[in-house]
Amino acid sequence: MTYDTIKSVDPNARVLAPAVSGVGTTDEWLAAIPADKYDILAIHLYTEPDFLNDRRYSYYDQGLPNLAAVVARHGNKPVWITEFGFSSRRGAEGWYVGDEGAQARYLVQQVAETLAFTGGLKIERMMPYVLNDHEGFELVHGWTNPKPAYAAFQTLSAQLAGATPVGRVNAGAGVFAFRFARDDRQVDIVWSPDGGTAVLPSAGDAEVYTLNGSRSVVKLTGTEVRIPVGADPVYVVYPSGGDPGAFTGAGQVFPETGKAVRGLFLAYWQANGGLAINGLPISDEMMQTLDDGKRYKVQYFERARLEWHPEIADPRYRVLLGQFGRRLRPADTAVAPLAGQRFFGETGHNLGGNFRTYWETHGGLTQFGFPISEEFEERLDDGHVYRVQYFERARFEWHPDNEPAYQVLLGQFGRRVYNELAR
Repeated sequence: MTYDTIKSVDPNARVLAPAVSGVGTTDEWLAAIPADKYDILAIHLYTEPDFLNDRRYSYYDQGLPNLAAVVARHGNKPVWITEFGFSSRRGAEGWYVGDEGAQARYLVQQVAETLAFTGGLKIERMMPYVLNDHEGFELVHGWTNPKPAYAAFQTLSAQLAGATPVGRVNAGAGVFAFRFARDDRQVDIVWSPDGGTAVLPSAGDAEVYTLNGSRSVVKLTGTEVRIPVGADPVYVVYPSGGDPGAFTGAGQVFPETGKAVRGLFLAYWQANGGLAINGLPISDEMMQTLDDGKRYKVQYFERARLEWHPEIADPRYRVLLGQFGRRLRPADTAVAPLAGQRFFGETGHNLGGNFRTYWETHGGLTQFGFPISEEFEERLDDGHVYRVQYFERARFEWHPDNEPAYQVLLGQFGRRVYNELAR
């Protein structure tokens, strides 16, 4: 009744569901609230510093995907994190960190990981728990004396204004790096709990900003910038690589296939699922004439083909994926929407169950494209019959006998198309 009353007064008002504390209770709580009676999910999301640094548990690789899966099961609503933060006092819970500098450090780490996550969550707001004095969580003492966390939050807001998330990237051993794109620049938030060096392919010098906004410049060395980092995050702002500079240097060599991935292909591979989604590289970079009759730099992976499109104005979309799903299987005839499933009018197909959860938490439309079939059973190359569904860029396969993390697998379309080229 409250929702209907609010909408009758202002149809454009957005209604938040009552705030949920943590991921563990979210499923049960949302099951009790009709999905059509709120517009935004509000959640209080506290975590421990160890989890932000992949100790005992990974906030980015486990916690956020778990939250995304829960949200997807209940309408995939936008999310406002209406409480989070760390206390500079000591206490029983892990988010009592006992130090004002540590409070600032972990505040930025949590925002960086949360906003960089591209696995299906639509995070619209993140609000620190409290501004003025309250059990050490405050950013300001007595309304007039800012703590280090206040300056850190100001710097964070300034550096990420207008930026869009790219994801987690590999910047070297022991280094945490989360990337955002802004105009023709990349903004990487990097740190190393035990100290290390962030190594980032770049087309120019980098500006480095500390938690309090102090600025320095790191010169380009060859095709990289190298930044010493410690436990406190820093912001590295630098130009995204151009062509041919985007594909210079040794890159990362994969001994399984003997192939190297470099520059922007490597950055894309790292930020968009890596081995699990794209597979190993099976070719070198090469020039190939694609379906539009134009020649592009491409590289084949077991499950994908990365394409370099320098003609695209927005640098975030210059690396694209080949539409192998459409190439290997024409789209099925459109069907009617099914109750309880997500319907895509663009192709006339439904997506539900485990396949929907995987699609929404592992890159969605950007990574896999629209569904071009319904689920059905198909005999695959190993001679067994599996439940499958085709997408513009992928085939999902259901393997119920595998461990839960590997029950949805992707067809090795990249290998299949690349082998056809050699015939």
